[in-house]
Amino acid sequence: MSKSKHTPGPWSVGKNRVATHSQFSIRAGNGKQIGTMEDHYWSREHNDVPMEQEANATLISAAPEMLEMLKRVVTSANGHGDSVPVAELYALINKAQGGAE
Repeated sequence: MSKSKHTPGPWSVGKNRVATHSQFSIRAGNGKQIGTMEDHYWSREHNDVPMEQEANATLISAAPEMLEMLKRVVTSANGHGDSVPVAELYALINKAQGGAE
């Protein structure tokens, strides 16, 4: 497998709500900002949009851990390394969906 070129994980989501919109920043462990999800159309009629943007940011922030887990699963499936870490897979899926770690 090739060496990863992305910013190493883990990544996290920071929340900021200002008067006109919600903002969710995705940051690396060293504090470096990776990306931002913003909703400039926030209003009482569109309460679901900020929740969707937060869910998108949460999913993106789990990407480095998901990549590492996929590498482990592939290694295991090829008969090298430990068995598939099912409990860790479920925990990572839960995290990516915005649940507790």
